[in-house]
Amino acid sequence: MHQYWFDTSYCCDELFSYPVELINVLVKNDKIVRIHIDLHKIQETNTDLGIGWDVFENIEAKFNTLFGKFHGIGPQQKKSYNRLTRWKGNKTILDLNYQYYGVINGDRASVTITDLSYFMGTLDSGF
Repeated sequence: MHQYWFDTSYCCDELFSYPVELINVLVKNDKIVRIHIDLHKIQETNTDLGIGWDVFENIEAKFNTLFGKFHGIGPQQKKSYNRLTRWKGNKTILDLNYQYYGVINGDRASVTITDLSYFMGTLDSGF
């Protein structure tokens, strides 16, 4: 398995007009099995409170327009305000993740596109 990180200063520097910080591509057996995109921190100062959630919901709405209503939502913990929204296709899974790090540290949104067979292979069988 190989991982590649891409400098977004050459291309792919925005996702729906929001600045991208990092793109990570995971390759297994000469096949791309995961693409992960981190957006730049949204909340940069204490005066930016609340805009991160608005950015997340805006991206979520755009993905709903492109791919239909999301498949499910991960647990949202009231104390952390983190959220995972998932769209499931025939061959891929698209995750939109929002992580809130607190007033001082800000927040971030990320997108992960994962090959479904790779994703299912990473789950431990508990049955």
